[in-house]
Amino acid sequence: MKTIRSRSLIAIIGMLLCWFVPSSIWASVLIDGIYYELDTSTMTAEVVEHPNEYDGDIDIPETVSFEGNNYSVTSIGEKAFALCSFLFTVSIPSSVVTIKDNAFSNSDRLCNLDFSYGLITIGDNAFQGSGKLLNVELPSSVKTIGSKAFDYCFGLESITIPSSVSSIGDRAFTACFNLTSITVDADNTTYDSREGCNAIIETSTNKLIAGCRNTVIPSSVTGIGDDAFDSCHGMSSITIPNSVTSIDKGAFSNCYKLKSIIVENVTPFEINDLSFDGVNKSSCTLFVPVGSKSAYESANYWNEFKYICELDFDKYINGILYRLNSDNRTAQVVGDGMEEHSIYTGDIDIPLDVTYHGVSYVVSGIDAYAFSGCIYVTSVTMPNTVTSIGMYAFFGCKGISSLVIPNSVTSIGFKAFYHCTGLTSLKTSANLTDIGRYAFADCPGLTTVTIPANVTSIGDNAFDGCTGLTTIFVANTNPPLPINQSTFNNVNKSTCTLSVIAGSKSAYKKAEGWKDFTNIVEHQIKKIPPIVPPLRR
Repeated sequence: MKTIRSRSLIAIIGMLLCWFVPSSIWASVLIDGIYYELDTSTMTAEVVEHPNEYDGDIDIPETVSFEGNNYSVTSIGEKAFALCSFLFTVSIPSSVVTIKDNAFSNSDRLCNLDFSYGLITIGDNAFQGSGKLLNVELPSSVKTIGSKAFDYCFGLESITIPSSVSSIGDRAFTACFNLTSITVDADNTTYDSREGCNAIIETSTNKLIAGCRNTVIPSSVTGIGDDAFDSCHGMSSITIPNSVTSIDKGAFSNCYKLKSIIVENVTPFEINDLSFDGVNKSSCTLFVPVGSKSAYESANYWNEFKYICELDFDKYINGILYRLNSDNRTAQVVGDGMEEHSIYTGDIDIPLDVTYHGVSYVVSGIDAYAFSGCIYVTSVTMPNTVTSIGMYAFFGCKGISSLVIPNSVTSIGFKAFYHCTGLTSLKTSANLTDIGRYAFADCPGLTTVTIPANVTSIGDNAFDGCTGLTTIFVANTNPPLPINQSTFNNVNKSTCTLSVIAGSKSAYKKAEGWKDFTNIVEHQIKKIPPIVPPLRR
């Protein structure tokens, strides 16, 4: 009995001590319109919830004073600004190192956050549902971004991940409908956005963990992570390179505007039932490589797509970009759609054919812009399988001095060799029929040009600005070939000799465009020796 009484007395004394000794934590102290929880043991303050809600523009100070003591504001507590419908901007000082879970969740009018260097941790769901946020610039002190930290920030347009970030939680940027730009600092050793891909890639695993509607998946990516593109409503098409061997659950979930998916893998890899959950498989077309349609039609979950089609691909093969045509097994050398680029340098040797996934394609043409603006290309050798040279194909290739156009070529497009100022030697195809407008304009280094017998059309200004021309041979047997005065504009027609078929001189002296040449001579009809580059494989 004595022992029991002693224990009861000790318990009572303990309770009394707890009652009279002050706690180190002050709860919900209001200072200048902001509620804080103060810790007297560390002399720090945490921003906490308002009994009603915060509104307007909030400027959190670095320190606050209470009862004569100063406290450093180091954190924003859980749900501190959650569901604040009329909160517009928040300025966060450098003293804050942690933004806790749900701190700003569903503050649907929050449009601007001013972060300062010093922030280290962004908690789970920290800004989830803050739909008015447009751009987020995280300071280079941040190390951790929690799960769903910016989930459903549907107004967010761009995000930059600093070099300091070493951990990004699941679904950190999902359902950001308007997100168009994702950049990872080049010095980050954990994540990257290689090749300007507009995505976050886990560097060690080559897995893409977060993307947006402008993402281009690099050919080095091997996997697409859980929910990586979940709810990318603005995405209408995506190309999955053949380096990818896994697509995790929910990777393209709710991408309901997807109209086409291009998969470059010849053999379908295993996916799960949620990989494309929410994609309309009745209207979205799945494009697969030539010869692999039946394999995809038999593969689990891939076969849920109603339309599976085989597609031609643009592929780099041995350093040259080709468009592969699966119907006739031909390849076109293509460009990137820009008038000026410099992806090619040195001597370019285009083969007769190329092989992709065991299928051989005959190189049949040089497409528009293929080498446009490649000022460091010094020579181009074309196979005698090429039949056409497209517009702007060699526009501005100043480094090419000598050019042989094989006999297989029948047409040369608009401005195909425009402004090739270094070109001094040109041998044309004997089977050429069409020379496009401005095809060789502004090539002042050319001294001699031969117009083959089969040519039926020479476009306006085709040789405009070829100021170095001294001789033009015309082999057409049905003279004179119709042209206008602009075809040889800025060519010195007093010093440049026009050599025509014997017996046709008088006709040329009367023909529009030709009659301006003062020195017209005749030559005997003879077969122009064909120019055939050596066959190569």
